[in-house]
Amino acid sequence: MRKVMLIIFSVFLLTACTDTEDSKGGNVKGEDTNTSLGELKADESDFKGSGFRNKNGQLIAWVDKGLYVTGTLSPESAGYRTDIDTVLEKESVELGASFSKIYEDAEIKTDGLKYYIELDRNISLEFEKVGDRMIKDSQGIEYYTQEYPE
Repeated sequence: MRKVMLIIFSVFLLTACTDTEDSKGGNVKGEDTNTSLGELKADESDFKGSGFRNKNGQLIAWVDKGLYVTGTLSPESAGYRTDIDTVLEKESVELGASFSKIYEDAEIKTDGLKYYIELDRNISLEFEKVGDRMIKDSQGIEYYTQEYPE
């Protein structure tokens, strides 16, 4: 009898620990749910500090001298391209080679949830804020920051 009770208790405990929706319809585990999309607003300062990094390890961050972009070109076998890949291609970076550059004349403009970034005359990027600490590029690739909003 004790074993049956222990098994039933374990099932309830495991069920409680899995991904479920909270009372507001948001996901309890995973993405930032502290702020609703209606409360989000893109701000240039979001890129300061640790900046934003994608799953490929590509980074874009505002530093003292300008906008810092670093990473390696994603292989075509990955099945997707990032906006940072577009930057690396325009900079003639070869597959597997590391790239780091500070764009001193870069500008970040915002409108609502959108970031419009001009690195130079030939390179512009667009991101959308989708969470407190998450943005996505025009290809749908998500980037995360380690910074917490104030």
